Amino acid sequence: MSLSESKLWRAVLEQAYEDAELRSIDGEAGTEPFASVRARRYLRAESPFEDKNLKLVCEFADVPADRVVLWARQHYPVEQAIAGTLQQLDCNSVSLSLLQTEN
Repeated sequence: MSLSESKLWRAVLEQAYEDAELRSIDGEAGTEPFASVRARRYLRAESPFEDKNLKLVCEFADVPADRVVLWARQHYPVEQAIAGTLQQLDCNSVSLSLLQTEN
């Protein structure tokens, strides 16, 4: 693979990192942006699909996939992701119950 192709795939990994670091906008206290949640799952290689895809991207970028996954699992713990998801579900259920009581 050429150097320019390798740089392109490294840019893909950099974009995943940038997406993983996204924070909520003011007024959305406690909710993580969907792109951030997806990027963190991807970098942690949580599913077989994400694992296979990340390994391929890392191979093209000439970056060790195991190091990316280890780093992501240390920086974006699954417990943190579960807590954020539960908080979003709680907010969504409150919104849903409010909509149901209005009708």
